[in-house]
Amino acid sequence: MKPLIFVLPLMLLSALHAVHGLEVAPGKVVWLDATFRPDWTFETLQAGVDRVAKEAGITVQRSDQVRGLERDRMLTIVARERVPMRQVLEWIEASSDVVITASVTSMVIITGSEARDRLRRWVSLNLTDYAQLLYTRDQWAQKLGFPNNDGERSAGGFSFFSGDGKEKEFISPEDTMEALNGFFSAGEGQHMRSENGRAFIFATEKEEQAIRAYLAEGFARETRMIQCRVTFGLLTAGTWAGGFVAQADGQALSQRLQSRSQLVTSGLQGQQVVSGNVQTKVGVTDAEVVNDRLDPVIGALSVGRGLRVSGWSGRPDYSLVYQVDWVDLVAENEAPIRGAGQPNQQSMTAEIVADKDVTVYAGAELGNEGELMQLQQPTIWSWQPRGDVQIPPGKVLVLGAKRTDDTAIIILEVLP
Repeated sequence: MKPLIFVLPLMLLSALHAVHGLEVAPGKVVWLDATFRPDWTFETLQAGVDRVAKEAGITVQRSDQVRGLERDRMLTIVARERVPMRQVLEWIEASSDVVITASVTSMVIITGSEARDRLRRWVSLNLTDYAQLLYTRDQWAQKLGFPNNDGERSAGGFSFFSGDGKEKEFISPEDTMEALNGFFSAGEGQHMRSENGRAFIFATEKEEQAIRAYLAEGFARETRMIQCRVTFGLLTAGTWAGGFVAQADGQALSQRLQSRSQLVTSGLQGQQVVSGNVQTKVGVTDAEVVNDRLDPVIGALSVGRGLRVSGWSGRPDYSLVYQVDWVDLVAENEAPIRGAGQPNQQSMTAEIVADKDVTVYAGAELGNEGELMQLQQPTIWSWQPRGDVQIPPGKVLVLGAKRTDDTAIIILEVLP
């Protein structure tokens, strides 16, 4: 199974790339307190920095990376009144992802990635703690109920960050590492490498904390247990509303049902869970002619109520793929059949025809009765609704089907 690609939210990216504010070299930097009124609309970073330097009477030192981008990076800073130089430089830092160090006679400007590289160090991150990059032998087995749809390459395991193939995008573990490496914007060289399920990240302390928090949040979300409950019952009188209804209305309807029963399931996201209250009845359902005699065919009939469901927790909806089985035994019927008394070539067929009040095999001579056998032919009522739905918060799904004298009701809900 292949884990989902990580997509960092914009706010998390901003947190990773945030700088600590203007840096000031030792000494009294008087010009930072001088006031200045910027009125820049689509000004280049180069022009903006030069204007500040000219106003303060200082020189500017730029890194090679800054020189390569300052003519393409645009600034729009408009102040209604004069503000301190310090404030203007902090606005430039925030809008252009650069870091400025002010000294008595000059200022040094480097890119944010260069500044972060100075703070980065190698950090060991065990991705198996978040069920990523597991060896096949360490992965959970298919016996937990996760369907395995990747038959060509799979070895029977799965990742917590996978389901049953319904997610929109998948990438390999190698691509996951590449995606995590892409969190960092700085220059040359690799910021991450992996070995035996462990990632070695070249990151700042803030980046490490953000990535650990993001992985922990995803792991908690993907391993959250989803409980579903289905209520069965018969409504003998009164009206009812189908589709999505409020939980309170669903509970009120449940109290009105006769022959009520419930099934509850609990499983991980994407895990297929089966629950049921089923009885199996075995009987003679058919017969074959073997060596001039009737050979009974034994059949099994399962009656009762069952639920097969897979769930995914969303924000805030829940997605369910469900199949509900409801089979009731209405009547137990028996039908006699009689074999051929004096077999001939035609009597060797299993074709059954009706004659008077008894079923006989074709070719049987009615004057010489053969073997008599009773077949079980029960009458059942069956309903098997299934679907793929998103259940809104505070709602339950109500389904109904008309029977002879009443209405069968199914109430499907996700428990908090």
